[in-house]
Amino acid sequence: MLTNNRTLYGIHSDGERHFLIFYNTFIALTSLIGDTVILIGTVRYRAIKLHDIVVVITQNLAVCDLLLTVFRITPQTAALLADTWVVGVFMGHAQNAVNYLAGSGTISLTCALTSVKLLIVKYPLKTGTWSDKTGYKLCAALWGVLIASWLPWLVVNMFYVRETLYFTYRTYLCSYNYFSPLTPPWFTVYASVGFLLGTILPFFVVMMTSLLLLVVACRAASRQRQRVRWQGFGTVVLTAVVFCVSLLPWNVVYAAFLTGMIPSLTVLRSTIFLTNLNVNANFFIYLITVKSFKEFLKNVVRSFASRGRRKKTRKVGPIHLVKNSQGKKAHPLCVRPTICSQMVGKSGKKKKVPTATLR
Repeated sequence: MLTNNRTLYGIHSDGERHFLIFYNTFIALTSLIGDTVILIGTVRYRAIKLHDIVVVITQNLAVCDLLLTVFRITPQTAALLADTWVVGVFMGHAQNAVNYLAGSGTISLTCALTSVKLLIVKYPLKTGTWSDKTGYKLCAALWGVLIASWLPWLVVNMFYVRETLYFTYRTYLCSYNYFSPLTPPWFTVYASVGFLLGTILPFFVVMMTSLLLLVVACRAASRQRQRVRWQGFGTVVLTAVVFCVSLLPWNVVYAAFLTGMIPSLTVLRSTIFLTNLNVNANFFIYLITVKSFKEFLKNVVRSFASRGRRKKTRKVGPIHLVKNSQGKKAHPLCVRPTICSQMVGKSGKKKKVPTATLR
């Protein structure tokens, strides 16, 4: 695999490298655990008690996060450790393909999440019949549009610029050389239109719908007779805020690339690693805002803790009684009957009760 200049673009500071390794490792582990818990909790145990469509979109977002963790963050962390690409050429192609599809899926699903929540709040009667089946249809339609728009990009990568794949020390990821003469002329127009419709427009929709949700929530809170379900508002708005903070800088840099401007190495690398923050954020957002999800995690932790205590508890077998010197059955540790106390019988007289003493 080709690579660019390590001396010019590589990370030569041990402190910076160790920080990025720790940062990526933390994000990868929390994403793998957190998004898996979200999927299991929502599919089997209804751990997130929000609107059915919101839960379905949450499941699809968790799938996108897991794909990005496995095919992007994990290879990037391995490259930081080895200071080169170590997972093979196939993984380089897969990283680009999954990064485009799952990244676009995250943008579209977040846009759908804020828009659906706004419609539910503004038109509760009309949206009252929406169920999880409506959410599955919506997500299926979004994935269909994403895959249709992703196919031309995949064709260019696999049949035109496949041999130009290289590992870049700027971001410690693999990329294609789209400035190569092998790139078809129409690809520049396709990339520009896709960036405007697939990134800029959804970002604008996410920001506008989030602001409108805050306005609606504040107006509802000002009316004493109307009750506001803050956990639904908080979940959607926090998801939108983290989404914009983590992905907006990179999209500004990408727009600069399309116009021919090349940002500095520090800016480029910072924006790339900042996008990883959105991968594990949903788990912590639901943990903070959704009470049912918090209770579900507490029950899971208690269940694992109780299992651990059961394993440590020593199992004691049945105790077999043996006969003592007087022919009576007693515990094996007992040797002879002695007078240890006086008991009062039914007649009122005190009587001596023989008991056994331990060795």
